Amino acid sequence: MTQQFEKRLTNEYFADNYIDKHVQRRVALGPTQVPIVNKSMNVITRWADAIVFEPNLITIIEFKMEPKGDAIGQLNLYEQEFGKSIAYQQYWDRPIKKILVTTRIDDAVKEQSEAHNIEYQVFRPDWIKFWEKQRFRT
Repeated sequence: MTQQFEKRLTNEYFADNYIDKHVQRRVALGPTQVPIVNKSMNVITRWADAIVFEPNLITIIEFKMEPKGDAIGQLNLYEQEFGKSIAYQQYWDRPIKKILVTTRIDDAVKEQSEAHNIEYQVFRPDWIKFWEKQRFRT
């Protein structure tokens, strides 16, 4: 169920923020873009939620309905793997910006994000209140 809401969050975020940009979603990162080939090479394929390609910048974005510290490690790993993904070799010279998008503030996760040069963004469409009521009801 959370995946359904996270997909909706992702769609609305891009409609509000990157409508005119080249965005790829569920991006396979690894030596190849073919997970079965990576597996045969004994390499794990990593999946970034989204990458935005701009002329002078690459932005890697991870979405979480709830703030989670593991997203910091994911974004750092995606940055590392992007630099090894031959399919994106033409972009390796561009700076990389990392963004964690979530629905609320968590001071500890925000602090750790900033310590790792990850921008922490809160995105709260109106329907998030409904999701929270469903999620946290007793």
